[in-house]
Amino acid sequence: MNTVYVISGPPAVGKSTVSKIIADSLSASALIHADQIYHMVVGGHLPPWKSDSQIVQMWDNILCLVSNFINSGVDVVVDAVAFPKDMEKVYRLVMENKIRLKYVILLANETTLAKRDGNRQEQMGNRSLEVLKEFLDLKLSAYYLLNTDSMTPEQVADTIMDEQSYWFQAID
Repeated sequence: MNTVYVISGPPAVGKSTVSKIIADSLSASALIHADQIYHMVVGGHLPPWKSDSQIVQMWDNILCLVSNFINSGVDVVVDAVAFPKDMEKVYRLVMENKIRLKYVILLANETTLAKRDGNRQEQMGNRSLEVLKEFLDLKLSAYYLLNTDSMTPEQVADTIMDEQSYWFQAID
């Protein structure tokens, strides 16, 4: 049975690195970086926190790609800042196709995020901390959360793959 993995969290938490490790570990997989899809819009492009309509468009495009890959028998790893509200459409798609969905929100403390952001080519600065606060303010079930402060990317990927947590269920 195919699986879609959505690796979420604030910028600089390690989503892209962990997503690649997971995708590389699967026998047949595709890796979708939401930022690449989002940045396909060139004319009229706005930052994600300023354009709900471009976020909706990005998710519609991601879902088309996910659908195409799962119809080909490929597991999909999506690297995205994905809030629970974004997951409802993904959930409907996986239910229609009888596939599994893992959703994990990677978290780190402010010091760790700032350090990781400082090591990135495209730094987000305070935006990483703002998104962290947005996730924390949601008071989500610990079931979907994974603190990565003291873990290597490989340990994070192994935890996501091995744990029985993170299987998505509709969130009220």
